[in-house]
Amino acid sequence: DCNERVFGMKPSSLLTNVAMLSGFFAALTMPLVGAIVDHTRFRKQVGAWSAGFMSIIMGAQTIVGPNTWLYVAMLQVVGSFLYNTHIVVTYAYTSELSKDPVVQTKYNSYFFVVLYSSILLFMGEVLGLSIIFHADNVGTARISQVLTCITTVIFFSIAWTSLFTDRPPARELQEGEWLWTTGFVKVWRTFGEISRNQPQLRVLMFSIMCSEAATATLVSISTTYMVHFLDMNSVEVGIAYFFILTMGIPGAKLGETLALRASPRISAILSLLFFITVTTLAAFILQGPEHKQYMTLFGLLWGIGLGWLHPMNTTMFISLTPTHSQTEYMGIYNFTQSIIGWLPPLVFTVMNERGVAMNLGLASLNQFFFLAFLFLCLMGCYEDRSEESEEKETNLAPRAATDGV
Repeated sequence: DCNERVFGMKPSSLLTNVAMLSGFFAALTMPLVGAIVDHTRFRKQVGAWSAGFMSIIMGAQTIVGPNTWLYVAMLQVVGSFLYNTHIVVTYAYTSELSKDPVVQTKYNSYFFVVLYSSILLFMGEVLGLSIIFHADNVGTARISQVLTCITTVIFFSIAWTSLFTDRPPARELQEGEWLWTTGFVKVWRTFGEISRNQPQLRVLMFSIMCSEAATATLVSISTTYMVHFLDMNSVEVGIAYFFILTMGIPGAKLGETLALRASPRISAILSLLFFITVTTLAAFILQGPEHKQYMTLFGLLWGIGLGWLHPMNTTMFISLTPTHSQTEYMGIYNFTQSIIGWLPPLVFTVMNERGVAMNLGLASLNQFFFLAFLFLCLMGCYEDRSEESEEKETNLAPRAATDGV
């Protein structure tokens, strides 16, 4: 019964509470993970072990059911930590591919096309098997977890045994530094350095904090919204996500095209305005089960926005970071993405628990999209700053070489 409370909360608040806890836990632990990746030779091992345990978590979640949902929710929080750990490692490798904004734009857009294509194929498999076996909501969830476990075991095994290579420490620990605390100290110092010496990067980070928190929350909110507010079943929800993922591919290509013709910053600004417009319309139009037929349209539009924005954020951040500190800065990037990831779910949960209409809770995401938009507008000329960053690196290179001697 959705009107009753479980552990003092509405069932409709479960997913957003899990997202809130996951985001808060990630913000607390990512500096430590970043320190291990940055200061030890175990980058590959951290990636491989996080991938392995993630596969185990996916397999364990096949027990999902009416009597096991609490354990599955706890596993989801652990799985989120492992996922963020894995992302920190892969970003460390990604940052080493190129410093050129044009090349990074193409790389990141291509990565997201592959990502959305893979998830699209996965969603098609889940929906197909659910229809074939006439699965209910719980059955569909179990099918999804079985396929996820099998897929991650296969592809993680290939990636971490044959593709990723060992890397030396990006920087050795200095005398008096402790691995367990140096990540937190480094985050504080790096934020201070960025604030003093790299004002455009600082403003960009505030924009990323808001936009990434909003887009991550959109996924958990939209699931709750479709099930509890629009009264959609698991197949209808799956179809909606299918369309979201389908449009993520042209969204990534649209972002790349605009970035190459104008700049990644202009492309990101336009994507945020697009998110604000679509989310506002969704909150006004999707006001109950009688309007659920329009969810497909908004799924298509949100999919375009998701595929569009993320590559632009990554491209701008990488192109504005010093080459000699890319691994360290990618840890900062991941921390920036997750530091307020708990806040939008908390806002939605508080509104939901107080009985505020869920469509207004959905609209609450716009305040984060708008803040991200404002920060990008205040960032200044990205193109000039990118050139300045490259010039600084050229001047720093002789000094770095001398320091090494």
